[in-house]
Amino acid sequence: MTLLTDNADEIRKLVRALRTQGMTPAQIATHMDVTLRTVYRWQKGDTGPRDVMMLTQLRDLQGAHP
Repeated sequence: MTLLTDNADEIRKLVRALRTQGMTPAQIATHMDVTLRTVYRWQKGDTGPRDVMMLTQLRDLQGAHP
């Protein structure tokens, strides 16, 4: 597993974009297979996923959601 160390800002922006596109935090959590609390922490910029694949999944989700 490749670990990410300083990705909270990008994660926050991706979550914000998904929210702007109409996704709820619960929908994001379901798509990402994480808890709702995790999405809220990402949204606040407190933390981001440690696994680079999670970041890739968020980018893909943001690109796939109209």
